[in-house]
Amino acid sequence: MVKGTRNRAGALCVSCLLVSHAARASEAGDGAASLTTPPVSVSAAVTLVSDYRFRGVSVSGKDPALQGEIALASAYGHLGVWGSSIESFNGAELELDATVGKSFALFGLANDMGLIAYVFPGGRDTDYVEICARTGGGLGRLDWSAGVNYAPDQRNIGGSDSVYGYLDLSLPVPRSPLRLDAGVGFEDGAFGDNKWDWHLGLAYAVHGFDLSLGYIDARDDARTISGTVVFTISRGF
Repeated sequence: MVKGTRNRAGALCVSCLLVSHAARASEAGDGAASLTTPPVSVSAAVTLVSDYRFRGVSVSGKDPALQGEIALASAYGHLGVWGSSIESFNGAELELDATVGKSFALFGLANDMGLIAYVFPGGRDTDYVEICARTGGGLGRLDWSAGVNYAPDQRNIGGSDSVYGYLDLSLPVPRSPLRLDAGVGFEDGAFGDNKWDWHLGLAYAVHGFDLSLGYIDARDDARTISGTVVFTISRGF
């Protein structure tokens, strides 16, 4: 299985920051604590996909996959765990991505930087870490985001590094409840040789569910990758 998107040590560091801040506020009195301790928001989602595609490549053997995530966010940063069923990969049939990062605004753009630890419970020589950075904004009705993920040289990815860059676009369809989503990515290194991936589809939100239907494809100098239409249904909490 080809895998290139979350790190326990980083998560502990952020947790320590939250705890130490709360402790300092508490020393100033209960009133100060309620004013200075940042609120923590929790979100979660469950998703079913007809084919789990990661950067254009099927990770579920072109079969449906069940996915879920939970995330915590505060003024100090965010933590999250995302999971998906996958095709058997060196003994693993589950992918867990643990993320730690910090979101911030700069020059009118929404930015995020962090770490992602990819963990495959039960797998042999499968886990690895990436550094990620993303920025985005709006141009009229068009929303865009661009980013780069870098996997440093690690034993479990063949003793090489890898870089992946991408651009995603989203635009409401006039006079309809639909949204047009498109994107392109380029990867080179341990997970792909001059590999391009792209997607184009429509998304629709109804009664608390997010539905999407789109075409996903990729091209790699070293292998043949077939494109497919992917259906997704997701519910956030």
